Amino acid sequence: MRVFIKRIVVLGLLGLGVLGSTGASAHGGEDHGDEAKAPAPTVAIAPRASAQSEDFELVAVLEEAKPEGRRLRLFLDRFATNEPILGAKLEVDAGGQSALAQETSPGVYVAPFGVPANGAPGTKLPLTISIEAGDVTDLLTTTLEIPVPPDGVAAHVHGWGEIVTWLTAAVMGLTAVALLIVRRRRQTKGVK
Repeated sequence: MRVFIKRIVVLGLLGLGVLGSTGASAHGGEDHGDEAKAPAPTVAIAPRASAQSEDFELVAVLEEAKPEGRRLRLFLDRFATNEPILGAKLEVDAGGQSALAQETSPGVYVAPFGVPANGAPGTKLPLTISIEAGDVTDLLTTTLEIPVPPDGVAAHVHGWGEIVTWLTAAVMGLTAVALLIVRRRRQTKGVK
């Protein structure tokens, strides 16, 4: 039984030695890693445009919706009170294409949006929105920038140092469990 305990202790000490030798840490502006610098992660934000007048404030967001394709979600409220405008009639002109927007919830309207010929990625598309809300009418203009799709986001890669650290932690955890089992067996047999 003592040989078993000695082996467990030796394995634990070896694990600690491996954990301590997983590589030097960078400090003082030094870089000790061999890995190439990963680009900063990018977050895709839907293209948006905003416009306002004395009466209205509008935010337009370009969305990818399945199965419909692209659509323009319009948020319309009163400029002075930020109160959503209900039951308005909105017509969107985007690069020569015209579409009526349908209200989906209070102050939120959706219009189908097929990308016009001049709306390729990386271009700025002028939008003209005509609004009829009760007895108030207005014409708002803004520009929607169609983004260029990202080249590809770098995948998360695990380096050897991280793998060795996790394996060492696992070995140490198993060693601790084995020592607890041996201790409990000794206590149940009455050996101290």
